[in-house]
Amino acid sequence: MTVTRFRVTGASAVPPLETPFRSLHFDRLTIRLSKCTAEGPPPSRDSGAWHTRPMEPEVVIRVATPADAAGLAELKLLMSPPAAPLADWERALFAHDLVSWMAVDPDSRVCLVAEVDDRVVGMAWLVVFSRAPNIGALRRLTGDVQSVFVRPESRGRGIAGRLVDGLLDAARARDIGRVSVSSNDAGAPVYRRAGFEEAPLLLEWRADPPGH
Repeated sequence: MTVTRFRVTGASAVPPLETPFRSLHFDRLTIRLSKCTAEGPPPSRDSGAWHTRPMEPEVVIRVATPADAAGLAELKLLMSPPAAPLADWERALFAHDLVSWMAVDPDSRVCLVAEVDDRVVGMAWLVVFSRAPNIGALRRLTGDVQSVFVRPESRGRGIAGRLVDGLLDAARARDIGRVSVSSNDAGAPVYRRAGFEEAPLLLEWRADPPGH
């Protein structure tokens, strides 16, 4: 699996998303009307020929709270499954540890969740680091987007993009000048749409695993 590093710098580096949905909708509407004109009037609703698609539940993006501990732990375990099944007490302990880690420095550990029908279906994290001061810039911060994950059954609705956009809003509010993310090929389009660009000179060092 290829992992690509991206970064976005400054608030102005995140352009507004261009959505062509209005024009596409208009085009489809025009085509449908022309078909109705050629084939006669549309069927009545009583005829059974109309098929209405049920409305999808609303997706709420919000800041995570300690009450989300179990939901966040479940998403983390789905994202990175353990080698062996966990007992209930192990899941509960992991949920406690996760929320405790968030509480150590909540302004530097931002977690957003996506909620549908009171159930957490997605998450995204922004971890903020201090950088070495420069003359005239004593407070220098950088952010790293981590653990962006949406339940498989909730994908395809733009939830991941909304979560990432929310993290970038949090970065702007903290005057963070640079945000990075490690992505695989499947996730890269989400970050590119949010304004991230590839950073080929961003190098990484990893320690050898134990026993090597």
